[in-house]
Amino acid sequence: MATPRPLEWPLHLMALLLTPPLFVLTLATRRLKRKRGVRVALSVSDSLSPVHVFSAMSCSLALARAGAEVVVARPGVGKDILGDVDGVLFSGGEDIHRDDDDASGRFNLVRDETEKTLLEEALRRDLPVLGICRGMQLLAVCRGGSLASHKNDPQKHHRHLPRILGSLLHEVEISEGTTLRKILGAPRLKILSIHGEHVVSSGDAVVAARDAEDGMIEAIELCESTFAIGVQWHPEIRSIPHLRGAKLVSAFVKIAATSSPPGDRKTKPH
Repeated sequence: MATPRPLEWPLHLMALLLTPPLFVLTLATRRLKRKRGVRVALSVSDSLSPVHVFSAMSCSLALARAGAEVVVARPGVGKDILGDVDGVLFSGGEDIHRDDDDASGRFNLVRDETEKTLLEEALRRDLPVLGICRGMQLLAVCRGGSLASHKNDPQKHHRHLPRILGSLLHEVEISEGTTLRKILGAPRLKILSIHGEHVVSSGDAVVAARDAEDGMIEAIELCESTFAIGVQWHPEIRSIPHLRGAKLVSAFVKIAATSSPPGDRKTKPH
């Protein structure tokens, strides 16, 4: 073996130093490719509002705790992002824009269009879907349902968009025979919700839960999908111990993990 010339020593030294970490990195990458974990697309707002940032962070942390790798989908992203994920979570955020007289609030039209496209494509691919707060409303609208504002109804406004944090907690009745009931294992549940719009009609979706007091729709699901559930409350928040929200996120990730790999998944006809 020839002895390196003086000017070549730095290159050899660099190669010597970089080879071990590159070798380890290569092995790790191959291992990840062989044992691909569950990946979930998390659709979030691009707003820097503290509440929207908190929502995105809470959902991301909840998914990570359940064992999922998070792929963030922001307004404007194309549906090709779904090509390498096992499920989609639509988080809370701005009100969905409606073409009626009482539509008022903060809207994000780009997010509306992006998420409608992502949801339709996810359902076509039969990807597991979980909609939280705004995400449930999106699921209802895309299945022919309708929304309304309760900001002008003092009683509903106080119950569903209160100023006092303690008032955010209320009970819902979960419909018997639904997937949601099987996951949560209880006929009633104390939940945490805050929203200015609500689902009036669920369209083709089945009503899975209603407010125990005023009957407002609080959860829906699609029977024809492997997993497509929307809840008006926030199961991603675990800071309140007696809430059972973590069960729903864990069940969603588990279903996503056991579904067919993206490349093998059969799509439904348009």
